[in-house]
Amino acid sequence: MKYLYGPTKQSLFDRADKLLYATPFGKWVGVEDFAFLMYMLSYHEDSHHKLRKTVMAITVSMDEHYKDGKKKGGKRFEIIYTDSTSQCFSYRGCLSPSTFRTQLSAACREAVRDQTQSFGYQWLQQGLPCAISGEPLVRGEFIVHHDPEFSILVENWAQPELCEKIQAVGLVKRVVEGHDKGGKDLPEPHRSHWRAYHQQHARLFVITEEVHKELHKKRR
Repeated sequence: MKYLYGPTKQSLFDRADKLLYATPFGKWVGVEDFAFLMYMLSYHEDSHHKLRKTVMAITVSMDEHYKDGKKKGGKRFEIIYTDSTSQCFSYRGCLSPSTFRTQLSAACREAVRDQTQSFGYQWLQQGLPCAISGEPLVRGEFIVHHDPEFSILVENWAQPELCEKIQAVGLVKRVVEGHDKGGKDLPEPHRSHWRAYHQQHARLFVITEEVHKELHKKRR
């Protein structure tokens, strides 16, 4: 398949990734980059939900779960609508066919977000450097990394029989403070079981965004 902004799907992901890391928090992307991201959004698995209102701009913001008055956590693209509301989106959700497994993995990541964030905060408070490069860490520019990889951890927990049970019940809408944020969450009691499993089996460490990018390149 040919794409308007690149020869392959990976080339589009690479451009979006570079744009995300290069754009400062709070800055709107330029006209050309806006057109590129709108093109990406047209292929998003949840494009109907993301583009249901008129888009005014796209910016880069902190993950909403890190907003405590300090710049902590990772970056995300955020759509700003003409009615002053906003909504985040993952460029990885563009051009990638949605399956129950991908939705399950996203729901699992959301369910343990507080655990990974707490670990990252503690790491920074102790003044520890990047676990791989040894470089100093900067607030707002670090990644909490899983070993084994997060996807493997999810696969080990969600064996076929359990996966079938969750699929039979169905994932639930992700609602924050009464607002539909798009995406899905794990239903109970599976959410609690997964949180306990993650707490016991996940080995976490903190790395810089640049190291994180290099690790992803090696896995491609």
